[in-house]
Amino acid sequence: MKRTLRLFAGIIVLSLCLTAPVLAEFHRLVSIVGGSGQQLSTALATAGYAGPVQLDELIICNPTGSANTIYLGNSSAVNASTGFPIVAGNCERWRAAGRNIDASSYFIFSATTQSIAVSLRPR
Repeated sequence: MKRTLRLFAGIIVLSLCLTAPVLAEFHRLVSIVGGSGQQLSTALATAGYAGPVQLDELIICNPTGSANTIYLGNSSAVNASTGFPIVAGNCERWRAAGRNIDASSYFIFSATTQSIAVSLRPR
């Protein structure tokens, strides 16, 4: 009887582990529409990301050879004079250290439409 209960308990635990959702990392080129600030979470959704906007890690890269500097800010009013610049070939990385990284609170500006490289790990 004990052996049957242990086996049954093991099967339940295994089935829970196999059915629990696993949040995958995301590594893609994401298109940014030029000319106005674009919310990062919207750009991610357009690129096929369907996970949570609360992240453990976020890396945004402006690819080498890009004609534009991209600018990061915390409102749709971000532009070349108000945003934090990321020049071609450079990246910015954020890691959640006891705080959330919220993709919906980041906005990106580029003078013209271009792709940026985004890597993230959902919370």
